[in-house]
Amino acid sequence: MLFNKSPKKTPELNEILDNHIGKYVKSAAIKNIMMATILAISAFVMVKNLVNDNEDTEAFIAVIRIDGEIAQSKQASASVFAKALEKASQNEHTKAIVILANSPGGSPVMAESINGQIIDYKQNRQARETAKEKLKADFPNIGDDGQQLRKWPDIIVSIEDVCASACLASIASADTIYSHENSLVGSIGIRMDSFGVDGLLQKVGVERQVLTSGRYKDLTDPYRTMSETEKSFIREQLLNPLHMNFISLMKTARGSKLSQDENTLFSGMIWSGEQAQQLGLVDEIMTTERLLTKLKEKHKTKNIKMMINEPFSIHKLISGSISNGISESLNTAVNSNAKLY
Repeated sequence: MLFNKSPKKTPELNEILDNHIGKYVKSAAIKNIMMATILAISAFVMVKNLVNDNEDTEAFIAVIRIDGEIAQSKQASASVFAKALEKASQNEHTKAIVILANSPGGSPVMAESINGQIIDYKQNRQARETAKEKLKADFPNIGDDGQQLRKWPDIIVSIEDVCASACLASIASADTIYSHENSLVGSIGIRMDSFGVDGLLQKVGVERQVLTSGRYKDLTDPYRTMSETEKSFIREQLLNPLHMNFISLMKTARGSKLSQDENTLFSGMIWSGEQAQQLGLVDEIMTTERLLTKLKEKHKTKNIKMMINEPFSIHKLISGSISNGISESLNTAVNSNAKLY
C-alpha cells in the first residue's frame, strides 16, 4: 500500500489518571478560590457594618428612606422605620434626621404606626429638653457634654416624586416638610377596590355556591353583584370613619398650617408641591439635594449616613454573576457610609 497508517498509541493508565486528577485539582482549586473570595467579602462586609454602627466619631446627617408601598412586608414598614429612627436618635453624632419620602401610599395601619413613632420621639425630645433646662437651672455650671444633655435632632422630611395617602399620613407630624415644586402630594381619602366577575361566570355557565353565617360575610365577594344599599353601607360604616381618622390625624399634625377650605383639602385630590405648600401640607419648596447641602453647612459636616441599608446576601452573591456580585458587594461595603449626593 502507498500509505501506511501508523497504529494509534494506547494511552498508559498512569497518563489517564494524571489527566483526570489534573482536571479535578484545577476544578477544586477554582471552587476553593471562589468560596474563599465569597467568605472574605462576607467577613469584610460584616466587619464594615459593625464599624459603621459602633464607631461613628464625626457629626453626620441621618437619612431614613420611605420608598415604595407602605406595608408590613415591605422595606417601608413601621418595624423597619422604628429601627432606623432609634438608630439615628440614639447616636450622639446625629445632627438632623431626614426622611426621604417617595411613596404612593399603602397601609393605613403602618402609616398610623410610623406617624405615632414620630410623635413619641418629639414628645420624648421635649421632655428631655425640659429636664435639661431644669438641670441647668439647678446646676448652672454643668456642661453640655453627654448623651443626656445633648439636643435631640429635628425630624425633617423631603418629598421626592410622590407622597400620597398613607405616605402623607406617615410623615405629617415631622418638624418640617419640604417638597420639590413638581412633587405630587395629597390624596387625603380612602378607597376600596373590588371586581365583579359574576357576569363572566354566567357567560361560561359556571354557578358558584357560597354558604355564610353572617349577613355581611361575603359583602366584598367579587363573584356576586354588590347592591347600592351594600355599597352605601360600606361607605358609611367603613370608608367614612377611616377618612375621618385620616382628617383628624392631619389636623392634629399640621394644625393651623392647613388651609381652611376643608372641602378641597380633604377631597382626595392630589396636588403639585407648590400647591401643597399653599394648602399647608408642606412647609417649604426645596429640592432634596439643596436641603441636604443646607443641613451639612448648618451643622458643619460633610457626612450623610443611611439608617437603612439593604442586608448583605451570600445567596444573592452566589446566584448571580460572581464578578458582578463581588463588585456590587465591595461597592456596598465601601460606600455604606458615603454621601448620597
